[in-house]
Amino acid sequence: MSTTPYRSAVRRFAVVGHPIGHSLSPVMMRAAFDALGLACTYDAIDVADAAAMERAVMELRAGERDGLNVTVPHKRAALALADDAGEEATRSGAANVLVRDPHGRIRAENTDAPAIVHVIEPLLRARRWALILGSGGAARAALLACEAMGFQGVDITSRSWTTPEVAWRRGADLPELRAQVQYEPWITDWGEPAQLAAREADLVIQATSAGMLDEH
Repeated sequence: MSTTPYRSAVRRFAVVGHPIGHSLSPVMMRAAFDALGLACTYDAIDVADAAAMERAVMELRAGERDGLNVTVPHKRAALALADDAGEEATRSGAANVLVRDPHGRIRAENTDAPAIVHVIEPLLRARRWALILGSGGAARAALLACEAMGFQGVDITSRSWTTPEVAWRRGADLPELRAQVQYEPWITDWGEPAQLAAREADLVIQATSAGMLDEH
């Protein structure tokens, strides 16, 4: 496939994920482009599996689009498919933005972590312990955000973590932090994550896919 830049006065962007029908990104981004007077389009593209994600990146590399936002479940794959990456993407092991340069090279970025810091930090009263629900790409960014905000420790739990042994084994794949990190199974002898949060946490970050509508 050619890497000749796509020749168009209109720049083309999209969000990719699966499912994608729930995404409000097209509405928000089109409104932003209109407000700024930018000649840009923005679509939602259902990318069902790893092969489809590879095709989406090939199209980006060929110049058929100028950039992609990436959501569940492809944030880790997006990083692996890029040619280089920013610090947040590298440390978190996940990317929510892919950008094409004029030569067809793809750079991965993760804007989730700085966005969490920007929104949450002004609201914090204490920075002892945070609780993160989930262990995917969004949770990885949340971990880095907690470190940047100066939390002393972070509890992490995931719906797929059924025992303490599973929690520690799978948690070992998450980014390392300077803060103390505790991995918890989803349901423990003393209760569920909501009770965990009430025990110690000054901040709870919901980083699972719960609440997404299964639309295409």
